[in-house]
Amino acid sequence: MRKTLALFLFFLCLFSLYSQNQDLLILVESSRAENCLRESNIISGDISFSLKPLLSHSRGNQWFLASPNTRVEMSGWNLAHYVVENNPEVLYAEPDYTEIQTYPQDDPSEKKSSENRGDCKESPYTDDWDHPQQVIFGWHLQDSHSQLRSARQPDSGKKIRIAHFDTGYDPSHISTPKYLCTDLQKNFVEGENPDSAVDPGKGGLLDQPGHGTATLALLAGNRVKRDNYDDYVGAAPFAEVVPVRISKSVILYKSSEFVKALSYIMQPHVKCDVLSMSMGGVASQAWADSVNMAYEKGIVLVTAAGNNIGLKPTSNLVYPARFNRVIAVCGVTYAHTPYSKYGIFSLKMQGNYGPDSVMGSAIAAYTPNTPWALHGCGTKFDMDGAGTSSATPQIAACAALWLQKYQSQAYSYPWQRVNAVRHALFSSAEKGLKDSQKYYGNGVLRAAKAMSVQPKLDSQPIAKDEVRFPIWSILFGKSESHENKMLEVEMCRLEYNNPKIQKIVAQFEQNQTLTEEQKQTLKEAILQMPEASEALKKAWMEIQ
Repeated sequence: MRKTLALFLFFLCLFSLYSQNQDLLILVESSRAENCLRESNIISGDISFSLKPLLSHSRGNQWFLASPNTRVEMSGWNLAHYVVENNPEVLYAEPDYTEIQTYPQDDPSEKKSSENRGDCKESPYTDDWDHPQQVIFGWHLQDSHSQLRSARQPDSGKKIRIAHFDTGYDPSHISTPKYLCTDLQKNFVEGENPDSAVDPGKGGLLDQPGHGTATLALLAGNRVKRDNYDDYVGAAPFAEVVPVRISKSVILYKSSEFVKALSYIMQPHVKCDVLSMSMGGVASQAWADSVNMAYEKGIVLVTAAGNNIGLKPTSNLVYPARFNRVIAVCGVTYAHTPYSKYGIFSLKMQGNYGPDSVMGSAIAAYTPNTPWALHGCGTKFDMDGAGTSSATPQIAACAALWLQKYQSQAYSYPWQRVNAVRHALFSSAEKGLKDSQKYYGNGVLRAAKAMSVQPKLDSQPIAKDEVRFPIWSILFGKSESHENKMLEVEMCRLEYNNPKIQKIVAQFEQNQTLTEEQKQTLKEAILQMPEASEALKKAWMEIQ
């Protein structure tokens, strides 16, 4: 009952949240971008918008955050189309706030923070999933599982720098990384100190205070002494880490948060090598452009595949893990079985995977029942850390360890460095587990084996990421117009909250055919959705 009520309130708060924000992400034509930067506003019909640049390093067309100066009685996507229609310099627009839920927090019944729990009592393993018979702190690091402890590199030489996007960190926890770059920390949560990534440990229903403290510990946590354990809790404890508080929640409701943060770590004085992000959201063309820019600058992007409860709102990869240039991290349990076994009537959280078409950039690491550093509790850890949130730092850490070992290697292009990391991790991963490709993509992490893979120098660039709705080109033909992109991105966002659309897309992914009945079902679903834009409904009305 407690979980059911929490989910009900979750959806209720989402509705309230989305109805209040009308910010847009707009792409401005290159010759007009300088003028927009200078004037910091645009006028669309009788609506004026304040502008803030997003991708500060981009060349050519420029992304801006456009905020209406007055309340507009128009839905997000209708407003986006209105701006494009009334402003020739605006090539593309999308709502900043997502209008759907992405995936639940790592524990919907109880947030892992001392402020919400009222004490610092450590939670044991959950029996919902396999775990050691006796408590083995850091079991996921062992050679029987990830091999991350054996893959660690010496604490010497130039450091590899990892960006950690999350809810922030607790500087007083024993796991705080040895080489945390506090001078570079950044906060992109509106209304907070932009130069402090410290998690205040407080939040509302939609927030997960303490989440970042836990994932940071798994990534690069310091030495911990407890029971029979005296070692670093982090997989890459000697890497530099730039903490970035990107959101109060693991669900990225605002697309601009990720764009701003990714732009920041590409700046010359920050210049990160790897990104670890145990967060996700929905389709965004601004995200696609940001990911492409980061990849071309040589940053290894590692993000969570996402989680679901009862296969809702989706059991497939969330964005940005869904992009091909991003390493998507799925889950595998202590018993080397898929982190997915519960059906539609379950209230147990499990990891996302699929569809097969996007698993080519996926790999799995171990979860749940990993150590989970307790925010505000000094030396305390829960034993039931869960979600693909726990798996993601393991993959990011392995990427950093490999780069540390082969950092002297030169590449003709920065993106070849990313490709070399992917090749090392993917080629060395365990592929012999049952249904490996389905659940784990390229396999399960074997970090020590990855360290023996020499840099691959003859790779070709991965195709640029775009947001694509799988069935779109069949129904409407192939078009690279910005108007078509807007409709396609909108369809992808609507899919995440509509079981009928999800079912048809899944069937299409499997069979690569679309029946007349399925086409009509899609049409009816879109026309009945009040959140669908008039432009999208008009396009579907023309489908016979």
